[in-house]
Amino acid sequence: MTIEDARLIIIERMEENFDSHDFIKELIWQYPAVYGKLLIQYDDVRVAHSQIGKFLLNHASALEIEKIGEDGSDDIFGHATPCAKWKKLF
Repeated sequence: MTIEDARLIIIERMEENFDSHDFIKELIWQYPAVYGKLLIQYDDVRVAHSQIGKFLLNHASALEIEKIGEDGSDDIFGHATPCAKWKKLF
């Protein structure tokens, strides 16, 4: 995943406040091949999702987002699990 791919998802698809699960769902929809490569690379959906969250955190400044906390929301399997909550800075 590139910063440009992530930035387009955030700009075009995310509300002002969103969480990592929201981002992952849009990543799957907009860039299924990128998501598939992450699944193959990490060989575990939970690890792949964790890496996506770390990507957001590590590139927050370039993506113009800020972590504003943690919450629980439904993951792609419909299970409520903890994840980071984000706010757009633009």
